[in-house]
Amino acid sequence: MKKKYEGIEDIEMHYLDEPEKHLGSLSVPIYQTSLFSRKNGEYGYRYTRISNPTIEVPEKKIAKMEKGDDALLFSSGMAAITSAIMHYVKSQSHIVYVKDVYLSTEIYISKYLNEKFGVESSFFNGSNYEEFESVLQDNTDIIYLETCVSNVFTIPHIEKICIEAKKRGAKVIVDNTYATPIFCNPLELGADIVIHSCSKYIGGHSDIIGGVLISDVKTIESIKHNERSMLGACIDPHQAWLILRSLRTLHIRMEKHMENGFVLANYLSNHPHVDEVNYPALESHPQHDYAEQIFKGYPGLFCFIPSGGIKKAKEFYNQLEYPERGPSWGGFETLTNTPGFWEGIGNGRNSDIKQGSIRISVGLEDVNTIIDDFKQAFNETYK
Repeated sequence: MKKKYEGIEDIEMHYLDEPEKHLGSLSVPIYQTSLFSRKNGEYGYRYTRISNPTIEVPEKKIAKMEKGDDALLFSSGMAAITSAIMHYVKSQSHIVYVKDVYLSTEIYISKYLNEKFGVESSFFNGSNYEEFESVLQDNTDIIYLETCVSNVFTIPHIEKICIEAKKRGAKVIVDNTYATPIFCNPLELGADIVIHSCSKYIGGHSDIIGGVLISDVKTIESIKHNERSMLGACIDPHQAWLILRSLRTLHIRMEKHMENGFVLANYLSNHPHVDEVNYPALESHPQHDYAEQIFKGYPGLFCFIPSGGIKKAKEFYNQLEYPERGPSWGGFETLTNTPGFWEGIGNGRNSDIKQGSIRISVGLEDVNTIIDDFKQAFNETYK
């Protein structure tokens, strides 16, 4: 009887591994080759820029996890994002995107495409569906969302937006990096393309750069032979193999990120020197009820604001010793960033990022070690 892999754990561990095709190897080998010889028969592979067995297996695993038909891996998350937009964009396009979207995505949509090709764009607050409706135009044909916007933690009403988009013939692209396929599947909510930066939770080890997009067969085939192939944005086999390795433990890691994140967020929300914890998992989040509808769980990523204003927030941040500092998130390590310390918050980007916000990606360590470090930082800052 042929095995069917439907559960997330079974997909991660065994779907399409097929040791019999790889001399019995339990781990899919790294086919570190630029091309494939036809002397010994045609196996469907010709050139790694188009396809490669090592790349294909994690693509199909991710597609099945995301409830999609197929997927394509890219050399970076931005390569996946720009390829998805390029697939749909036209010279007279109008793009609507969620406010405070990933900065490189915003620059690409609002500046690069506008200055090069005259593409117009508008943004809306992710928590405000009426504002979304107000920025739509007759020529709106692309809507770009994030499952949860990673510095302000607004959650767009994906299903309602997709229903409206289909009425207009517009396409919806959703960056699902925040939730991963473990906690949300936007294709089931009506999205046309789902994207992940594999450099975050999917990779999980802070050692790869990669991206993936998931869609229907027709869309994937078109992007495979057009945007990805022509722009040369394919991932290399070794990076793809590292993604495959990481997929084996994705659900386990996400459960631990959620567990640790929830413990730390509750500690901070009850601390007298914290003004706000912005985390959809908490009932205090203004969109918590909606989050409960679309998410099966929550990653360990959120923002909090120490009390006392920006000066105190900076003092507190500099007292933290345990977390690493950096602009990314989703790795094994606890990592902090300071979007609320940036110059021009609230004006230059038309941003809703609150001054003094510290973002934390809670890692896989002993959460008590993290909390102990926060305790000493509070004690030193507010003594």
